[in-house]
Amino acid sequence: MIQRYFEGGMIMNPTLHKISAASRQAAALLRIARVIVLGIAGLLLIVITILLSGGALRISLLDTLRVNDGYPIQMDTAKAILTCLFGILSLAAVYLLLTELYRLFDRMAHAETPFEQTGVARLKRTALLSFLLFLLHFVLDAVLLWILTRQFWLNPDLTQLLLSFIVYCFALMFDYGCQLQKQSDETL
Repeated sequence: MIQRYFEGGMIMNPTLHKISAASRQAAALLRIARVIVLGIAGLLLIVITILLSGGALRISLLDTLRVNDGYPIQMDTAKAILTCLFGILSLAAVYLLLTELYRLFDRMAHAETPFEQTGVARLKRTALLSFLLFLLHFVLDAVLLWILTRQFWLNPDLTQLLLSFIVYCFALMFDYGCQLQKQSDETL
């Protein structure tokens, strides 16, 4: 006998209840992550404002930014502002990715089934955004390294590329699940 849960006006089986609960938790964590990303972008805007304002605080900030990681970095105001702008661009891409994931999990938390075409479309967009984020970081890292050190080095983060491929595979599996769900609904 399958135990059923009553939630929000509908009866759910235990597996759907677990999916709904986990999706609500994931959506809450993604909401927090989006706020953190916005906070970091705000801090970068404050750094840009300080750099543009001049004065002793700007000089102190530039001295702090001269810390290097094995590369001789000659940081001036323009390079620091460009670095911050690249950071904001990267954070904007991360925010879009987190937003798409938030919408996916928020919908799954309230859906009767996880196998919906809107979820498949969101997973495919998430895979595409993840791939674009990989490309963006790849290009920005190379450009920033060249600007700051005049050295050219390609160091792609293949984890992001692998993640985008895995998410796309999940989208295909969910698409198949949607087809099975449709067939099941039609036979009833």
